[in-house]
Amino acid sequence: MKKLKVALKILILAFLLNTSACSPRGETISLDEVFKTAQTKYLLALKKAKQGQRLALNAEKKITKLTSALKGFVTASDTKMIALQSKTIAKILGEIANSAGYTSRPAFGELQKQYQKIFTSAHSGFKVPLRTRKLLSARTYSLLYRELKTTAFKLKL
Repeated sequence: MKKLKVALKILILAFLLNTSACSPRGETISLDEVFKTAQTKYLLALKKAKQGQRLALNAEKKITKLTSALKGFVTASDTKMIALQSKTIAKILGEIANSAGYTSRPAFGELQKQYQKIFTSAHSGFKVPLRTRKLLSARTYSLLYRELKTTAFKLKL
């Protein structure tokens, strides 16, 4: 009888932990919300950086081109356009990484590699899903936002 009570208590505890600890508690948001939030924060930070003249002229031109390429990357409907935009983004990320903060540079390198992989995939005819492009773009926007809020691409090698 005592063993049965212990086994029953263990089963009840396991059930409670399984149903309460592993379920989302309302903090889940959709990919579209993640993307829109990252994009909005980035665009506001970019606007403030331009107004406050925090960006070097060379960096500002590259960031403007990168912003355009990111928009085209998400809205592209054919594999050729996805390949073109991902190649452009990878190139610009590599260029601006040298003037980014020291702790941000590895993240720029990782994103650059991912865009290069997408270029290779799209160039060979693979259709990269929109959700993949949105998530990668959101990560890129977040990294650019953090950089604009800190060193704003002002470091030199």
